[in-house]
Amino acid sequence: MVTDHLGAIQERDREPDGPHQPQAPNGGPGTSASIQSPFVFPLIPCCKHIASDATSVTLGCLATGYFPEPVMVTWDAGSLNRSTMTLPATTFTPSGHYATISLLTVSGAWAKETFTCHVVHTPSSADKEVNKTFGVCSRNFTPPTVKILQSSCDDDGHFPPTIQLLCLISGYAPGAINVTWLENGQVMKVDSPTPPATQEGELASTQSEFTLAQKHWLSDRTYTCQVTYQGGTSEDSTKKCADSNPRGVSAYLSRPSPFDLFISKSPTITCLVVDLAPSKGTVNLTWSRASGKPVPQIPKPVQRQQRNGTLTVTSILPVVTQDWIEGETYQCRVTHPHLPRALVRSMTKTSGPRAAPEVYVFATPEKLESRDKRTLACLIQNFMPEDISVQWLHSNVQLPDARHSVTQPRKTKGSGFFVFSRLEVTKAEWEQKDEFICRAVHEAASPSWIVQQAVSVNPGLAGGSAQSQRAPDRVLCHSEQQQGLPRAARGSVPDHHCHCGAGRADWPSLPELDVCVEEAESEALWTWTGLCIFATLFLLSVSYSAAITLLMVQRFLSATRQGRPQTSLDYTNILQPHA
Repeated sequence: MVTDHLGAIQERDREPDGPHQPQAPNGGPGTSASIQSPFVFPLIPCCKHIASDATSVTLGCLATGYFPEPVMVTWDAGSLNRSTMTLPATTFTPSGHYATISLLTVSGAWAKETFTCHVVHTPSSADKEVNKTFGVCSRNFTPPTVKILQSSCDDDGHFPPTIQLLCLISGYAPGAINVTWLENGQVMKVDSPTPPATQEGELASTQSEFTLAQKHWLSDRTYTCQVTYQGGTSEDSTKKCADSNPRGVSAYLSRPSPFDLFISKSPTITCLVVDLAPSKGTVNLTWSRASGKPVPQIPKPVQRQQRNGTLTVTSILPVVTQDWIEGETYQCRVTHPHLPRALVRSMTKTSGPRAAPEVYVFATPEKLESRDKRTLACLIQNFMPEDISVQWLHSNVQLPDARHSVTQPRKTKGSGFFVFSRLEVTKAEWEQKDEFICRAVHEAASPSWIVQQAVSVNPGLAGGSAQSQRAPDRVLCHSEQQQGLPRAARGSVPDHHCHCGAGRADWPSLPELDVCVEEAESEALWTWTGLCIFATLFLLSVSYSAAITLLMVQRFLSATRQGRPQTSLDYTNILQPHA
């Protein structure tokens, strides 16, 4: 197109008759030209000659056929980085008209920008400029559509060990294309996929793959597929969703209690689904075993509507104690027409080291309690794993769970766990002389899975007034190993000194239970010893005072017999006699 215009200009310059015959620009005779405004043409590189990853491109603006000199060429390139250069003017013969070229080099996102060349020729039109606006390529093109897809989860709804990301690039005219994979903005991979062959006029599509480890995907990093095409950039990003459960629905499994496993022999596993939205669809809970063995028939899941409008669904599966002990894995699968995928939860016996619990029972002093109740506390510690059942018994009859409270297992400073249980008893119950037993059921407590300690009271030991002079209550402490002994042989000590534990007792440092009685006797012995020492010191003090007084009287009488007047006694000399 530029060549055609130049040819037309040259043909015009060859015409013999012109409107004016001014002197040639060099002033030489025989050559003349009239004042002429410039013709302006954009100079654009062909798109196929521009690399898709080119960071810069050069454009041109041709001003030709003008007379006389000079022309001024300026550029509008928006916010892109740029540099310009105007070449020296050349002359056409025999017309004497001029032509010049101005070059513009830009870098950045040049593919999506347009550029304007402004040409001003003052001699022909001082107040008018010629403008040409154009893009980099001589044809229009549509940028590609970029979309990232990720690999699906496994059958249990968990992410696989490696995550595969697929960048789908579609809807662009065939041409060179570059793909860059970024992780949190850092380049991880550069790819140049080759699109499949297409028919004339059809748009192309291609793809690029990127594989990463599961731990990187779960670390909440952002992955970006960045596509460079015809100098422009298109991209899409993805990351792990904050909540992998659909619509906030959650499912939980609760393991069987040690009491149900080892004492009542009726263990169950409960599957609880919460935050379900009310709908016409049916929630299905399916149980299975990892070994493939059948599960027993169970009743239909129980569905309840909560105050916030959501639904909870509960299903209870009976299990066999021996199967659980041997490490069988049980699975609860939840499906619903409105859930995009099933919720799957699995449970098996806790692995790791085992340790039997230690049990200690404490009775608070009577003076710290109200008149009509006593509080018993049970410390159970250093057991592993954390699954444990706690019960209280009175006269070998189990008390309802509602009568006592138990904390959740907490980690000790070591590797074990501990819990506290609290029981309130009435004064009437406390004074029945019957035992209160704190019992812990745990899988490591062999051979019967039970560790327990007892505490009891004997209210009337001394005579005197029942209200003010009654001897203090005395707690009978004995460990599980002492229960075969007569009650009198188990020992008794004041209730503010002895509290029972698993073979140990005290308040509060838990010395050996078997020395509770010896400690009381030792305390009495120390009391008598102290009284004897006090009496001895008192007698010595009295004797010393008497001796000093007698000495002073003797000196006084001796001085009197020597004739000294009583009015001038030197008491200083008496108190401090000369050597």
